[in-house]
Amino acid sequence: MNTSGGKPQISVVMPAYNHAAYVAEAIQSVLSQTLQDLELIIVNDGSTDETEKVILGFDDARIRYFHQANRGAHHALNRGIALARGDYIAIINSDDVYLDNRLEIMLDALQRNNLDFVISDINLIDEHSAIVRDPSHWWLTWHEDLKQKFQRSPSPAVALLAGNYAISSSNFFFRARLADEIGGFRPFRYILDYDYVFRAALINPAAFSFLLQHKLLNYRLHSRNTIMENRLLANIETRYFLKKAIGKYFGHELNIPVAYLSKVDNYIKKIQSAHCAEQINSLQQQYQQLNQQLRDRNFQLTQELALYQNSTSYRIGRLITAPYRWITSKWPR
Repeated sequence: MNTSGGKPQISVVMPAYNHAAYVAEAIQSVLSQTLQDLELIIVNDGSTDETEKVILGFDDARIRYFHQANRGAHHALNRGIALARGDYIAIINSDDVYLDNRLEIMLDALQRNNLDFVISDINLIDEHSAIVRDPSHWWLTWHEDLKQKFQRSPSPAVALLAGNYAISSSNFFFRARLADEIGGFRPFRYILDYDYVFRAALINPAAFSFLLQHKLLNYRLHSRNTIMENRLLANIETRYFLKKAIGKYFGHELNIPVAYLSKVDNYIKKIQSAHCAEQINSLQQQYQQLNQQLRDRNFQLTQELALYQNSTSYRIGRLITAPYRWITSKWPR
């Protein structure tokens, strides 16, 4: 219950875009929190599917709904944060799901330990909301490796340069006053959450915490994830970010970040090589198709010419023009 005179304790910001299949579950996971003193700010970033219809189907005074023309996730997030009235801000993307005690545990950890920015461990779910439990799944092994590197790293920011262990902006919980210090989400397409959490980790490392003992977010991996739509561009953005971050904040002597940067570079080269090979193969196929079409057309014209030459009209024409052809062949030009 909201007990703060109309001002909620926590503002949950949800950018929404074309997630009609998932947004209801995301909204319900916020409204069903054990901590009820909250507002849910939903910014619909120009969805073209049934997302708005699903959102408007909820009747809860804690929901504040805003619609805008499509301007990108970074703009929707920044607008939602600017509208927040709570002392604490949480984010959830419209295809992810909170566990029902997430906000209560995150707030307690933040207040009890005098923290500013908190993330938790997460579950991976599929498009049907089933938790992925296969320990050999590539994503689970990758995230486990990042968590181990976090525990070995001298600071949360250094650990982030080995990979985004926070995974998603859905995992962010922080004091509202910190938003101005961090700055807004930047207009990256694929790594806006990576860039944001890195800047947050730099401000006060001692006030940044990763609750490794609590899995409080169900992060959905599906074919329409932004990060999955174009891996080449996602890695190009990552390389740009890493080079800027390593050079500006740490110099060039960190083994973990440099190793990760090398992996990203190699991955980009691999994708580019595969793309070039695919393009060459496509051009070869187009050439073969055009060549076959030309051969077929040439064969057709040859047949038509043979039929014409054997026709009566052609033979009569040859007889009529025979004297002229004889004269032109003998008469010098």
